[in-house]
Amino acid sequence: MLSSSKWLRVAIGLVGVGCAAEGSSAPPAQAQAAAEAAPVQTPRQGGAEPALSPASKPDPATAIPAGTRKHLDLLELAHLADVDQRGLFVDFGTPARMKYTVGHWRTGFGKDGVEAGATFTNVGASGQVFLPIDGDGERTFRFRLKPVGTKTLQVYMNGKPLPSIRLEAATSYADYDVKAPAGVVHAGENQLLMRFGGTTKVNGEDVAAALDWIRVLPPGYVAPADAAAANAERAALPYYASLVRDVAAGSATRRALTLRAPATVSYYVEVPKQGSLSFRVAQIEGAGARAKVSRRPTPPVLRPRRSPPGRDRS
Repeated sequence: MLSSSKWLRVAIGLVGVGCAAEGSSAPPAQAQAAAEAAPVQTPRQGGAEPALSPASKPDPATAIPAGTRKHLDLLELAHLADVDQRGLFVDFGTPARMKYTVGHWRTGFGKDGVEAGATFTNVGASGQVFLPIDGDGERTFRFRLKPVGTKTLQVYMNGKPLPSIRLEAATSYADYDVKAPAGVVHAGENQLLMRFGGTTKVNGEDVAAALDWIRVLPPGYVAPADAAAANAERAALPYYASLVRDVAAGSATRRALTLRAPATVSYYVEVPKQGSLSFRVAQIEGAGARAKVSRRPTPPVLRPRRSPPGRDRS
């Protein structure tokens, strides 16, 4: 049972190694685990459950528990989740980036788009991003972008300058790393400011670069040893377009959040009085899952939850 009428952080973490297929076509190398997050529940207010004909009865595996009603459906709110797969991942050019840029409200970002299969957001002479980070200590910020009207990028973290980057003169996207030393990043919300060296007009916008994504890499992160490994790591990132999809687990196919372990998907939710969290997890090829719920802003309390594949937890 979750406490009432307060903002809580709900996190579902996947541990170990898992593999799930979208249909039956996903290669074994693409290790995944799937969490079918049922909604946060609240007690049904009076009245009996309406009778249903056999044809209209819901799947028992996905039905809302008796005596409750749906308050929030976390699958429908996937764009509001913080997704961490060996570091926070921000996918630009998608609805998922809006919570980090405060929408379009004077943060320097322009139109979203798709190019050669990559989603991107245009950024002007400067762009601000607000990143929730667990813990302090040094971090590496990885930017995947394509320069448009600039050759340089200067990054500021919480007002402190980080090393500047000379951008490649290229027509394709590339990765650029900037390291923030200990003492610059703190637990909680952090302000990342990007300043570029120039812009050019693109469809009426002043554009410095097209930003594909940002990763916040944890302390001790080890970069892939070669280009092939780097490409494989990049392909396995939790892109928004593939975050929620139909996944086959055993004999069932369900709509689910899909992540490659180890990874965490977190939500800040306002839980009504006597609310509870119900979710279903497919643990595949050794993958496990655990949930933690914490009252903001106190540190989270870890509560391991383990069950056979596909069992509901509340």
